[in-house]
Amino acid sequence: MNDKQKEIFEQSKELIVKHKLLFVKDIVDFLPITRKTFYNYFPDGSKERAEISKFLDINKVSIKANVRGKWYNSDNA
Repeated sequence: MNDKQKEIFEQSKELIVKHKLLFVKDIVDFLPITRKTFYNYFPDGSKERAEISKFLDINKVSIKANVRGKWYNSDNA
């Protein structure tokens, strides 16, 4: 992985956490690269893509748990 890829990889993880992003498209919207470049840098099956996916999954699970908790504790039908 070259320096630019490392920089984009680290930025991606920071953006996911900071903005509670859920999808790769959301990440790319914040980055100075195109979606095609992102997928070229981090193709399916790469360890970097797997790590990015884990960060996204953490946010998805957290949001789902929060929404379900609000629904469960709600007095509305």
